[in-house]
Amino acid sequence: MPICIWEFSTSTSRIFLLFAQKIGGDLIFKSFVSLSKVSLNMILVSVAIFYGRNIVTPVLTVYFKDVIKLSYSQVGYLYSLYLFVMFATDIFTGGIADKYGRRRTLVLGLIFYGVSMFLISLSKGFAFCVFAYALAAVGSSLISGTLRAWYFTEVEKQNMAREEAKNAFGLLKSINSAGSLVIGLVNSVIIAYLGMRSVFYAAAVLNLLAALLALLLLPENWGDKKKNVLAIVIEG
Repeated sequence: MPICIWEFSTSTSRIFLLFAQKIGGDLIFKSFVSLSKVSLNMILVSVAIFYGRNIVTPVLTVYFKDVIKLSYSQVGYLYSLYLFVMFATDIFTGGIADKYGRRRTLVLGLIFYGVSMFLISLSKGFAFCVFAYALAAVGSSLISGTLRAWYFTEVEKQNMAREEAKNAFGLLKSINSAGSLVIGLVNSVIIAYLGMRSVFYAAAVLNLLAALLALLLLPENWGDKKKNVLAIVIEG
């Protein structure tokens, strides 16, 4: 890993630890301190993904209905399209990540999702929303499960204790639970001062930030690169 990236990773982890000490008290702080840099980086990227994905959830239907002026039927079609595209592509994304790289797949998914949020913020009709929401579904498929697979491969490669993985995901769950409360407050402020479209601008920025963090903090790893994607999918 280049020295500048290593220094960025180390300083980012230290900032994250200081933040945890301020908001979580000694118990949570000690839990963070006990984790390796791999686990801390995974948590940091996961939190960025969580906010980028969930900040739009409370306002999505209202935005489609009241801002873009879609009918309830059209909103339903968009949600159905999202689920269909995600189901159709999710079958293959695990194999793609294993063969071509999990970090690369995660970054690509975050870029797709971030761009889709930006496009939705610009949308003025149903047809444009169809394209943007389909792109969001592809991005979601590429993101889904990729970071977890990356992390457990790193745990195995570096002979880390399984107990650390358990602690890391426990802390991540607690952080995300608290984040769910924060999202509502953040949305209220953004909508009050900048308008509802700005929530989607924020989502785009957060997803691109998560992509940048993944690129800088996560070393690349793979599954079985020798097999083709279909063979990996069939074998599960």
